[in-house]
Amino acid sequence: MDDTQGVVIVGFFVEKDGSLTNIHITKGMRPVFNNEALRVIKLSPKWIPASRGKKRVKSQYTVPISFTLSSSTDTIEAKGKSREPEFPGGIEKFHEYIRSNARWPVNTVQKEGKVIISFVIEPDGRLTNIKIGRGLSPDIDKEALRLVTNSGRWKPGIQNGKAVRVGYIVPVLFKPNN
Repeated sequence: MDDTQGVVIVGFFVEKDGSLTNIHITKGMRPVFNNEALRVIKLSPKWIPASRGKKRVKSQYTVPISFTLSSSTDTIEAKGKSREPEFPGGIEKFHEYIRSNARWPVNTVQKEGKVIISFVIEPDGRLTNIKIGRGLSPDIDKEALRLVTNSGRWKPGIQNGKAVRVGYIVPVLFKPNN
């Protein structure tokens, strides 16, 4: 079994002030990968906390962090047996799709920022478990979810010649039109 690639799932709470607490591994790999995933999450800036109505509330999240070998060092990938998942045409085409299809929600303050979305790319390219990792506002978050949900099938990840489920995190950038 190849233990140099895979997904570590990190769980934590986002407190009312946006700080992260109780950061822990819910599904791990080797300690070196688990420690790196924890380090990265601990370095993240404050998150926008969840809210119920107008009240901020503590919420629980899990984030998948994918570890894959790069094509420059991965002999398996060089032989065509492994591949990271991607939007058809690559990440630039994904950002182009977002720019072309994003709509500002009516009566929403247009503020610039990124909505971080996590999801799973299934072996058949479908996106599942689509969630907000860090949002801007409820209406903009909803639009970001709509865009990712409607982005179609992606090219699945390939490991050892087989299509596999892969956790993926992507920023969706919102900029007001000038």
